[in-house]
Amino acid sequence: MDWFESFPPWALFPGVPLAVLLAIAVLALALRRRTRVSYPYNRRPAVLAPDERALHQSLEQAVGDRALILPKLHAGDALSVRRNLSRRRAAGALNRLGAHAFDFVVCDPRDTRPLVAVELERPQEAAEHRRQARFLEEACHAAGFELLRVPAGEQYSTDELREQLRPYLERSNGFDAGDLTTDGRREPILDLPAE
Repeated sequence: MDWFESFPPWALFPGVPLAVLLAIAVLALALRRRTRVSYPYNRRPAVLAPDERALHQSLEQAVGDRALILPKLHAGDALSVRRNLSRRRAAGALNRLGAHAFDFVVCDPRDTRPLVAVELERPQEAAEHRRQARFLEEACHAAGFELLRVPAGEQYSTDELREQLRPYLERSNGFDAGDLTTDGRREPILDLPAE
């Protein structure tokens, strides 16, 4: 028996195992790189910017338990497309909404019905953001949905916000504004029997 016949066939080509290992390494690197490229995301440090966070806190104080304040709500979650449109026009209208979000939407706490949208108004906004704001304003007007603009700042007056939101909350909750305390709560009415 020849010593040549005692070796496995692949052992005769020392480059084959090396080539296989190299191919596996290249494939592993490609898959790793593909994963990074396919999902190039990081978690944001905060969902709300400091001025948005300050407004959110003031809005929550202004409405108390009479409303939910939903931040950064996609416009398509608060507005819908009319039913009488063709499929093509409806799809186009939905696509236009797709790029837009409201800073905040004040909702009825019982059924999350949108009551009013609240947008921060920043004077230094870029022209593109002003176009988007104009689109949202026109879309809200067409839908009969109010859009309240609040100048951006570091602090917001809870009392002023309460007054601005009062008409929307009254319409939703069906009670008189005179029943509200200064902190936005509704005073309970005791109906005691006469003595």
